[in-house]
Amino acid sequence: MMKRTLITMAVCLSAFFANGQESESEQTTVKQRKTKTYNEDQLKAEKGSISTELNFNPFKGDLKFNNSLNQIKFRFFTKPNFAIRAGFNVSSVDSTFSNKNYYGTNTNSNYESKRESFTIGANIGIEKHLKGTRRLSPFVGVDVSVTDRSANQKITSGQVITEYKNSWANAVPYNYYNGSTTQVLYSLNPSDYGYTRVGLNLITGFDFYMAKHFFLGYEFNFGINSTKYKDAEITQTGNTSTTPVNDPVLKNKSLSFGPSLMNGIRIGYIF
Repeated sequence: MMKRTLITMAVCLSAFFANGQESESEQTTVKQRKTKTYNEDQLKAEKGSISTELNFNPFKGDLKFNNSLNQIKFRFFTKPNFAIRAGFNVSSVDSTFSNKNYYGTNTNSNYESKRESFTIGANIGIEKHLKGTRRLSPFVGVDVSVTDRSANQKITSGQVITEYKNSWANAVPYNYYNGSTTQVLYSLNPSDYGYTRVGLNLITGFDFYMAKHFFLGYEFNFGINSTKYKDAEITQTGNTSTTPVNDPVLKNKSLSFGPSLMNGIRIGYIF
């Protein structure tokens, strides 16, 4: 009798422990399944995510970089709701326009203009992403930007060579009569100057995730920009006239602030 009782107790204890282990295993499996399902359904950026984006304008049908400075922008998410944003742009222009007179003896009609410019800029800032929804991620942020542009031009008109440093020159629509020759006057436009610009922008916008790690969005800025135009330097050879050939702008700095919209819809992805 005692022997049967001991055997029965042993079987019961074995079944109890086996059932306990199976229950624990089932709970672990369910937990893993829930975690896997959550991760698969997670559409937004996570800690360590890096995103980049382009800008699409459906009204013009073009695809380009995402902001008015034509920058390439990246975001690094240190937390699911906090990102460091950085952008940079580099562009250059090298153009030549010439108008030669291949007939007659009037060499003053030979004209050539060579323009060069180089622009480099960078910005860095932060974004705080708000709660939103499963797909919608609104954010606010701030960033600072620095841009530098150089500009040079060489104009050859007959025997006269005029070189502009830190600016481009534009021919005015009239001629200046000087004795027995006719000279074209040139005007310096502030928009063609070389400059250094520093800006501060307050930002708000949103990301709307269409699929996992793929989003559309828009962005609105309110910024202040301080621009210091570089002093134009003009040298000329081959001209015996003492008549000025330029009218440089005296004001060499500007300050602007106000809202701005990014032109088009942001298309981005996370990698």
